[in-house]
Amino acid sequence: MKKAIITFLAIIAALNICAADFDSALQRARAKYTKEKPLVVICDWEFAPFTYLNDEGKNSGAAVEMITEILEKAEINYEVKMRSWTEVVDIFTNKKADISSTCREASQTWKDCSPPTPLFVHTISP
Repeated sequence: MKKAIITFLAIIAALNICAADFDSALQRARAKYTKEKPLVVICDWEFAPFTYLNDEGKNSGAAVEMITEILEKAEINYEVKMRSWTEVVDIFTNKKADISSTCREASQTWKDCSPPTPLFVHTISP
């Protein structure tokens, strides 16, 4: 019984350390990405239903909604930009965006988009 209590307390302590690290990282992200210099998310505008421009020319898609929801809940300033696939690759590989949200097809991926998938992945620039 004593070992179980010690193990339980060790797990609780580890979870508290992880939560503190996450909170610290979140605070750093909030400070880094301001209204003047937001986190930039770059997406392919022709990759429906994941990322696309809707009939009104607004950013749409499941991936856009997911990223937007996460960043809003985290209270991180951000901007979603839609471009053609070739522009997405160029912008992201030249580190002009912080997150890329799309890999179109395995044959069209690039080295920073891992793992290649016919769906989508979110890649964070180093």
